[in-house]
Amino acid sequence: MRNLIPFVDQQSIMGQKKTQRRRQKREEGGAGTGAVPGGGRGKGGLKVKHKKFPFLQFVGVLAIAVIFPQAARFIEYGPTAILGHNFFDLQRTPSEWRSIIDGNGEGEEVTGTGKTILTIGGPHRSGTTLVWESVSAHPEISGFGSTFRTGVSFSEGILLQEVFPKFGVATELVIKEQEGYTERMTGVGKFALAKEAEVHLTEDDERVTEDNLAKLLNRYGAYWNLTQPVWVDKSPPAAVISRALQALYGLEVEGTDPPPSRSPTPSTKFLFTTRNPIANAYAHHHLLGGSDVVPFDLLLQNYVKVHSYLMEDLPHLKNGPKLIRLEDFVADPAAHLIDIFTWLGVDASPDTVERVIESVGGSEGIRTEVNAKYMEKWCAIDAWKRDKVEKRYQPQIDELGLDYNLIGSCKKAE
Repeated sequence: MRNLIPFVDQQSIMGQKKTQRRRQKREEGGAGTGAVPGGGRGKGGLKVKHKKFPFLQFVGVLAIAVIFPQAARFIEYGPTAILGHNFFDLQRTPSEWRSIIDGNGEGEEVTGTGKTILTIGGPHRSGTTLVWESVSAHPEISGFGSTFRTGVSFSEGILLQEVFPKFGVATELVIKEQEGYTERMTGVGKFALAKEAEVHLTEDDERVTEDNLAKLLNRYGAYWNLTQPVWVDKSPPAAVISRALQALYGLEVEGTDPPPSRSPTPSTKFLFTTRNPIANAYAHHHLLGGSDVVPFDLLLQNYVKVHSYLMEDLPHLKNGPKLIRLEDFVADPAAHLIDIFTWLGVDASPDTVERVIESVGGSEGIRTEVNAKYMEKWCAIDAWKRDKVEKRYQPQIDELGLDYNLIGSCKKAE
């Protein structure tokens, strides 16, 4: 018996040690037991409430999925990406806007000479942005500002407003994935090929109303400096809706009388840009991500159709509308800006024009070789392919009076 006591004590002690080791492992979350009820300590001694961790993980992933995209949109598109454009809309009535534009009434925005609303339009990728930046840089002219300020790509008015159709512009990279996109005439490079009634808007358009005058200007006015004598909007599709815009801006509003000394549409002026059709088509490819989005031939058809509507509308526009070729503008921006500023009735002195050009192009000025890389691509393809396209579209370009010579352009470049 005496020999059994030490053996029993030894077994008991070993059992107690095993029990202590198992308890210690459970407390440390080890031994393959997973979580300890009520919590425990994981690796590194950090206390982890294992049962709640999946929920916290879900919340974290959800926060990342929601917050990060919104933060990215805010960085690019500013407060309107979160709050929406309606939040910033002004609340003026049609008669208040008519009085401001015509120079009647009171308030810091009202001047005796009234306001001029300049709309810059033309085919996409034809230099509208460069001309808009140059004109808006004048100290007496107000543009919309940056993409961050307006919340829309390239600060284009057509994307900012909700009165006229946007023609699918700025949604190309999204809607191109939708079934049937290739057959639908919508978006940059194709929109003018839709039905004329949907695209070519005139003074007879049903949207030319007092309420829409206020709706449009309450949106635009939030991004203009209304104390300036000239307000400018850059919208490439204005090339096909200019007559509707002119009618809207010049609309007579009940209870207001425009000064008799002014023309029926004193507030509206239009400036259109154009560009070599081949370079314009390649510039579209650069923007849209290649020819698989909109084929080259379709881009040229759209180019011709935009200009057809534009040329048809020019005789209906008041106040001497201007059509400027991008190649001419960059060759002598000073001469063109002097002409534009004089036409708008603002300071056109050489010093002002020089400061404007420097603000846009820097110390080196506005670059002149705007088409070089695109024409190099064009001239690198097979001559018989170029010849086929040039012979098809040259007569149409000549009929439009754009003075672009497609045939033999590569030989001249050589």
